Amino acid sequence: MSPTKEDDRVSNLISQARKIAQEFEFPAEDVRRATAHFLKQLNEGLEKDGTSMCQIPSYVTKLPNGSEKGVCLAIDLGGTNLRVCSVDLHGDSTYSLTQSKVTIPRPLMSAPTYKDLFRFIALQMRQFMEKHHAADVEIWTRLLRQGAITDDIRRRHLKSLGFTFSFTFDQHALNRGELLYWTKSFDIPDAVGRDPCAMLQEALDEQQLPLLVTALANDTVGTLAARAYTSPGRSSTVVGAIFGTGTNGAYMERISRITKLRSRQAYLGEDPDAVMALNTEWGGFDNKLEVLPTTRFDKELDEQSVNPDDQHFEKRISGMYLGELLRRILMHMRQVDSRIFDMEVAEESLLHVSDSIDSSLLSLAVKDRSPDLDATRLAVSKVLGVKDVSETDARAIQILSEAIGRRAARLSSVAIAGVALQSGRLSATLATTSKPVDVSWGVGLNILTPLFYGVQSLWNLVAR
Repeated sequence: MSPTKEDDRVSNLISQARKIAQEFEFPAEDVRRATAHFLKQLNEGLEKDGTSMCQIPSYVTKLPNGSEKGVCLAIDLGGTNLRVCSVDLHGDSTYSLTQSKVTIPRPLMSAPTYKDLFRFIALQMRQFMEKHHAADVEIWTRLLRQGAITDDIRRRHLKSLGFTFSFTFDQHALNRGELLYWTKSFDIPDAVGRDPCAMLQEALDEQQLPLLVTALANDTVGTLAARAYTSPGRSSTVVGAIFGTGTNGAYMERISRITKLRSRQAYLGEDPDAVMALNTEWGGFDNKLEVLPTTRFDKELDEQSVNPDDQHFEKRISGMYLGELLRRILMHMRQVDSRIFDMEVAEESLLHVSDSIDSSLLSLAVKDRSPDLDATRLAVSKVLGVKDVSETDARAIQILSEAIGRRAARLSSVAIAGVALQSGRLSATLATTSKPVDVSWGVGLNILTPLFYGVQSLWNLVAR
């Protein structure tokens, strides 16, 4: 029986999907080459400012060991969500967590002034405090009414607050920094050059809250510290990594090697092996595109992003961009052949809208083992507002999702292996103990499974 036109159409769709998928291949040899370049740029960041990877000192010189006790208050400003937390450390590597989470309204991400965003943060903190620490708020309010707040009163009644700020800032002290530039979808010009702690403290004071911002940390440093608290002695925590809306990592570096740190000698003291947590800002790795794989779709996405010609590594890995890569591929395929898909795409379909595909759709497609790919077909229909999604359509989307996700996983292995090698703890740990080398993941990216399962074997490969 000779092939029908329908057979030819199905064959053409799958063939085109596989052809485009090949553009996203990143073989083991390229992984090794990229890792060597990653190490080079890590070391450049230790020597001077203004490099692709900032290697920002955090002034955190010691990680927890699990014995710490007390209640800690914290605010976590991420790329998508704001979290307000109260953490009770029990002193035995366990803790109790009370938190609230809200999605950051998009208008606040590009507000006319930083005050709008930070007032929103302070308002969320007030609501949290009134619910979970009402007595502290009442006492402080009464003291303010009475007037004459002395330094002694402030010391006794103000609660320390940690601020996790998931954007690129230069850190001048544990509680002081300077926003260098926004990433992800944020763009508030008058915040650049300001101290995140000062902006937050200003808003908290407006709300008359008994809080003092005493620590500023990148989310990766927080991830590294949290893992050290919860698993002391069981493993050697080498990297704190974030794979979510954006991507970044932190590790402990010998202070003697951070030659750009002007106060290096004071921190070294009598210990030549003294260390400090560094925020790598690895999202900026290889901004000159010397080793990163680049397709026509990467170029198009970058050109139309809020930060063109910047954060190229992040744009190939993080959840904010993977769905958009898939959308642009699907649009391209339809532009080449308007009838290549079975699905009916109306003018009002979200396929025509930038950033309409979340990375969770790629994750679902990759993991879909349902008959006729029914789960993927249903998800594509709901997400994009299209009709009559066929099994062949879903199969093509699965092929493309696997290619995009596999490349992201391989690129992530470059960062993890590079930092593990740079820390020196990988070879030392493997040579002296059977304890596992630990990578602490802060994960907001569903596509990590199952494609990111291969990361360990990949960084074992490049770390040899």
